Amino acid sequence: MRNRWQDFLNYATAVAGVVAMGPAAWALIKYMNPSADIISQSTSVVDLTDATIGPGSAFNWAGDPVFIWRR
Repeated sequence: MRNRWQDFLNYATAVAGVVAMGPAAWALIKYMNPSADIISQSTSVVDLTDATIGPGSAFNWAGDPVFIWRR
């Protein structure tokens, strides 16, 4: 039969592990999100009024081709 001291230590360790996972998960999520300067460079406005339905349109953005399909 286990005594209450072992049960307390097991529960305390489990609670400490769960509490420690919160900041670790927050840091990981914050690390994986892009920074503000990258987000500000990535916005672009495209006029789609003359885009036809069906075939795609292509244009260059930051030296890379970007394709848009209007459904």
